Amino acid sequence: MADHDRLEQVFVNLLDNALRHNSPGVEVKVEVAGAGTDSVSIRVSDDGRGIPRELKEQLFESWARDATSAPGRDLACPCQRDSGRHGGRISLEDTGQGASFEIVLPLEGPEETVA
Repeated sequence: MADHDRLEQVFVNLLDNALRHNSPGVEVKVEVAGAGTDSVSIRVSDDGRGIPRELKEQLFESWARDATSAPGRDLACPCQRDSGRHGGRISLEDTGQGASFEIVLPLEGPEETVA
């Protein structure tokens, strides 16, 4: 069971940031894979300029904003909050180029749902 609107917003935010904060022509990838028997991993990555070092440490704090963002727009905090509400987690992976976020969400089979 998941809140479609909140999870959609997580992915829209990550994709929007990857496209908006990079030059035209950046390659953005979305990869999905099993993460054990009870989780799924979704990775959103790009080959762009990456996230400035000074922002990486503050990225998931509610007040972290990029200078080019619209006023008051958080970078990753809403993604962390919304993935956490689903029992998951989000992390920034150090790939050496661009930015790569991994979201891990628990899987729930039909027999596990509550009516």
